[in-house]
Amino acid sequence: AEFAPSCTPGVGASMNRTQLQTGNIDLTRWPFRCRTFDSDAVRCGASRIGKIACSYTQGVCHASTRAPARGSRQASRLRGSNSLVPGAISSHSAPNTLHGRVVGHTCSAGTLPVVHHMRELVASFSRLVPPGSDPRDLLLTREQLHAGIAHGKADCRLRRFAHALEQVGPPLKVVIYGTSISAGNHCEQYGPSFVELLEVMLRARYRHRNVTVSAYAYPGASPVFMYACIDSMLPVAEPVSLYIVELADNMVADPSKAGADLERILAALRYRDPEAALVVLSPWQQFCTRRLKRLVPFQHLDSSIATTRRLLDECFADRNFAWVMEAVPAAHNLTSLSARRMVQRALFRSHNATDFMTSLLIDHIHPTFRGHFALAQLVQHAVRQAAVGSAEAVGCPISPALQGVPMFATGMVVSPKDSRLTCAMGIELQRHVLQATGWRYTVERSSQGHAKPGYVAADPGATLDVCFRPESLTGRNYWQFAYLTSWEHMGVMEGSCHGGCTCTKRWWDAHHRGVASQPLLSKLIVRQRRVPLDGSCPCVIRLTILNRTRSAGHKFKLTAIFTGFAMAALGQTALEHASHHGVV
Repeated sequence: AEFAPSCTPGVGASMNRTQLQTGNIDLTRWPFRCRTFDSDAVRCGASRIGKIACSYTQGVCHASTRAPARGSRQASRLRGSNSLVPGAISSHSAPNTLHGRVVGHTCSAGTLPVVHHMRELVASFSRLVPPGSDPRDLLLTREQLHAGIAHGKADCRLRRFAHALEQVGPPLKVVIYGTSISAGNHCEQYGPSFVELLEVMLRARYRHRNVTVSAYAYPGASPVFMYACIDSMLPVAEPVSLYIVELADNMVADPSKAGADLERILAALRYRDPEAALVVLSPWQQFCTRRLKRLVPFQHLDSSIATTRRLLDECFADRNFAWVMEAVPAAHNLTSLSARRMVQRALFRSHNATDFMTSLLIDHIHPTFRGHFALAQLVQHAVRQAAVGSAEAVGCPISPALQGVPMFATGMVVSPKDSRLTCAMGIELQRHVLQATGWRYTVERSSQGHAKPGYVAADPGATLDVCFRPESLTGRNYWQFAYLTSWEHMGVMEGSCHGGCTCTKRWWDAHHRGVASQPLLSKLIVRQRRVPLDGSCPCVIRLTILNRTRSAGHKFKLTAIFTGFAMAALGQTALEHASHHGVV
């Protein structure tokens, strides 16, 4: 009785278990949003397939026709106990209910079925499998699953989490901190992400334990951005049972520096919640995929077997980004999951590695539905393997520090806060402000009710002095910041440098023509001339509202400050994503 039968539009139907087993099941037309069943009865009904609202009372799933179409942005904001609120975390205890919390999704977990077996989940997504392909090909072999676990033998916290899944108890929370891979694709076209599929798989196997999977995922986020901004970008207040860190090689020039950032991310999470299990998921890396698929700038490479074999050898060489993502967790006795190791043998055996990678990735980094399905299976398999053995936490001290010796983050301490990096958002901005004349710190609200804190000025002549401590005393330093842009009442701001530093003045106009409000990232290039001996601020950035405007107003809003690392264009994408979903 796992799947609902297709319902005649406008006609409600109540069916028992026998009728469900023998009924006409049309999985492609049934709107899965209303899909919470008890063991004996299901009620379904909709005047239009795909436009339903649901409530679950006394073991029955009731459907009405007041909700917007499936897949629309409004559909993810249905009211009720099963509402899908991006970025939010729920703690419902009813078994076999799914709640979408993936930052950035528009169709989220509301489109997924409740299943009891993997083969049923595969069957439910047959429409996403290319014509002529067998849906059962989505299932990875045991060899591939074992190969994908690069390290995991000594992770006692994950073993404890796996055993907790098999017992009745309070809800367990899984949080994924990642990039666009965790955020997913256009789900109506490519299907759900591995985050949503993982929740379905865990609930199918562990029916007696309520487990939720949440993702805080930011397209374009680099490893250093995810480390520097972890307190703002991962605002999880409730206890977490398992953290999964998914890092992509966005803006990674030096794999060893990315390894240091990963170690600091893991140290920050361990310091935040010493009892939580930590898992690192290394997806397919961009530099490898671009070569194998002959994408820009490697379209000139020939398609010979010899060239492909050379490229594969480079993909699986040591000391590249993927190797670092696998080696760092192993150095700290943490579980490491590797997408490249999972398909290594299949790639080398394949007659066409390009087509093989195309089946897994839409472009150079974002997975197809098959790719997401594979990642979800790999994580689930790691949890199952962790349950093998004793449930006792032998040799698993509750310590706020990582085990082992850092591979790349030399000098890392228990409280892993690097003073050279600044990611100031919200109340943190006040620590960097020296003097505010005509500016005030305020928390505004978006139309969705999200808090939007920042420093706001509305009159010409208002000045805000911000302290900047450049890292380099000889070269160029970047003072980066985010400011609000909108279509009405916005003004123009000037930036200048004072004290022991110099920079070229710049002007920013916060008005834009589009009917939308979103943050924009910019910077000042600063050179430090001298350092004060008394320890005072070495460089003062002065922001001044000018007496000119294109929108009959002078409002300007500072929302964030970033120093010590490069944000670039991909950082802009991550910032817009976080702002849109109310995370910052």
